[in-house]
Amino acid sequence: MLLSEAERSEVRWLWPGYIPLGKLVMVDGDPGVGKSTLIGDIVARLTTGREMPDGSRSETDGPAGVVMLAGEEDAGDSILPRMEAAGGDSRRVRLRVSVRREYSDQSPTIEDADHIADDIARSQARAVVIDPFSEFLVSGQSTISDPEIREALRPLRRLAQETGATVIVVRHLRKGANKRMVHAGAGSMGIIGAARAALLCDRNPANPSERLMVVTKNSYGPEGASQRYRIAGERGAVRVEWLGPSEVRAHELEDGGGAPRTAKPKDDAAEWIAARLAEGPVATTALQEAATGDGFAWPTVRRAAERLCVVRQKAGFQGGWEWSLPGEDDHEPAKMIMSGV
Repeated sequence: MLLSEAERSEVRWLWPGYIPLGKLVMVDGDPGVGKSTLIGDIVARLTTGREMPDGSRSETDGPAGVVMLAGEEDAGDSILPRMEAAGGDSRRVRLRVSVRREYSDQSPTIEDADHIADDIARSQARAVVIDPFSEFLVSGQSTISDPEIREALRPLRRLAQETGATVIVVRHLRKGANKRMVHAGAGSMGIIGAARAALLCDRNPANPSERLMVVTKNSYGPEGASQRYRIAGERGAVRVEWLGPSEVRAHELEDGGGAPRTAKPKDDAAEWIAARLAEGPVATTALQEAATGDGFAWPTVRRAAERLCVVRQKAGFQGGWEWSLPGEDDHEPAKMIMSGV
């Protein structure tokens, strides 16, 4: 089509300057900085039509529903108490916990856009929360390859475009420090490339008892001011207390102001390998690319693989090398890892 044939439209906002409506949005942060609690607070405001933390109003024309895919938390002891603590209307929140496939109920994935679209329609939802992203990848998918992850995200982008609901994807930060914060989330660069806006949650370098939410990407205008917050409450009913704007910007966290991410390299690498190989063998070249993207030196990965007795073998007669976790009969360290591959 010709550009002149396109129908001009204005971007609308779930949270002006932070979260656009009908787009794919990323929320990144280390475990423990309150990403899920922060998103829960925004969701609660959306369900009741209240103003956003900076006093602005959502352009949703009143209270709206929300669809949630929550892979790491229980509805009864975490999500519901948190929603109530934030003053949300739980009747407007629909949890997608399973999808019927053939003869059994199975966990949903990011490819189940049709089911999620049904939930959006039933709930009159203006937001979908996927927390965390890694829990809802299709078995065998990875966040390694840009083309692969862009293709995997296509259903979510189309879902947002066709329904007008914002799709909010929560990610953990990648291993390693001194990463550009717009690229800091774990996985492929294709993820942040597909998102139209991105937020980062981290510790406040000026006050360790506080957290910061900063804008790392906004494709539709000036970035909203960084917002200070802290986590309050107890026994699952935790909530966000908003403390006002901050002058700290994303590049200041990038320069070392945020939470330290310098845990034991080999222990981290061993956990990383185990997670990568949990679903089966993975090509060595793919692992090398992923290790670089997630901040691991390849020699560190190889040493950690030795400790795990990772099996390295060729995939078929003409296939490339691949790694897999050892079976019950594999007790020797991976003999060919020291070759440098």
